[in-house]
Amino acid sequence: MIDETSVATAFFHSDRHFEDLVEGEHERGEPESGAVFSDLRKVNAAAYFMLLFSQFEDRVNQLCRDLIRRRKGATSWEERRVWDILDESGDRIRTIPFMNRAALLTEKGASTYNKIKELHDIRNHLAHGRPLLQEEDFALRVKEIQDIARQMSETP
Repeated sequence: MIDETSVATAFFHSDRHFEDLVEGEHERGEPESGAVFSDLRKVNAAAYFMLLFSQFEDRVNQLCRDLIRRRKGATSWEERRVWDILDESGDRIRTIPFMNRAALLTEKGASTYNKIKELHDIRNHLAHGRPLLQEEDFALRVKEIQDIARQMSETP
């Protein structure tokens, strides 16, 4: 697994390169070429966002597996009965809808959960080939994913 910091670092380097290309074309009086590089910059940002979100989803899956296993280990049936119906083995964790997995790790309806929902919606727009409704600040999104992943790692 690639860690979020490496993905973020690669994104920032490549984004800066595209930004330099756009500025260079404008300085040379070639705005059309600059527009092409600007479009490529958006595609690049979307691709890095998808990679980062897939790493985030993998982290959510692992945290859910760990949580379910811990809760299934309770000695009292009353404590483990809800957890016993969940199958966390292998790739079976993906049978639980993503936002339900997020709800296992964050309070449903709370700000962190709502931010995850917002990021998941962006991921879905990109994954299904739909244009985003607004320009996204992917640098901000990278930071949000990193912060949420850190918070979720601290979930008991």
